[in-house]
Amino acid sequence: MTAACFVAVIESIGTIIAVSRFGSATPVPPSVLSRGIGWLGIGTLMAGAFGTGTGSTASV
Repeated sequence: MTAACFVAVIESIGTIIAVSRFGSATPVPPSVLSRGIGWLGIGTLMAGAFGTGTGSTASV
């Protein structure tokens, strides 16, 4: 399960960076990335508590 969470973190970081580049935005500061990953962790915790079959990841 830890490996799946690690993969979700890497996927989400890639998605956030890709969306900011696609939108011609300024580079994403590390504080925003860590905040987004923190919310991903809370979402994964809630998904596990409610017993969902799928986790929460960003998909573009």
